[in-house]
Amino acid sequence: MTTLGSKNNSNSKWMVIGINGVTCGGKTTLANALTNFLFLRTGSIIPNTKYKIGEVKLISQDDYFLQVDDERHKWIESLNHINWEILTALDMKKMICDISALIKDDQLLIRRPSENPSAWLCDDSVVVHFLIIEGFLLFNQPEIIDFCQLKYHLHIPYEKCWARRSARTYDPPDVVGYFESCVWPMYEKHLGEFRDREDIAKINGDLSPDRLLKYILNGIQIFLQIC
Repeated sequence: MTTLGSKNNSNSKWMVIGINGVTCGGKTTLANALTNFLFLRTGSIIPNTKYKIGEVKLISQDDYFLQVDDERHKWIESLNHINWEILTALDMKKMICDISALIKDDQLLIRRPSENPSAWLCDDSVVVHFLIIEGFLLFNQPEIIDFCQLKYHLHIPYEKCWARRSARTYDPPDVVGYFESCVWPMYEKHLGEFRDREDIAKINGDLSPDRLLKYILNGIQIFLQIC
């Protein structure tokens, strides 16, 4: 989605929001809801800040899965099935290049000491462009996590995840035993790599979509108030 202004405008900056999570945890639904919410308010001032909503873009990690016949895939011999739950199943180099082509390091919002709120209510509002990145292995890729100023991880318990996964159709389809012997163990392994990071908000994927959206919108507002 492309809307107001140019990303090369010196009076505009990018804000990058990462939404990571377990398979079937609601991350895509949340990312789409956030993207649509912001896009429909293009040109509006974000309440209690000096920022006006500019461009709104969404990048999904699932769009970077390698083709089934790609020789870079790792196979699970016991299941005779590709391991889709690891970074090497994705073209992460292309994903990083696509993000880098969209934004530049010197165009990212940077937190600084809080300003006088009365200064926000001026005619010369700063345009903030939003990039929402969603995926299941975002925070296991250093370059991706460094891009994100706000980071959210959605979790649901094993039983709920299994029930949701079982109700979906995948191409190629899951083989018997894939979830319990690969999907969930890989999820727990990858979660362990960033579980203790205080800059990643861990949230309950069982919460209603409205509550999750409001939580992130509140986080955006708080962040922008000190940028």
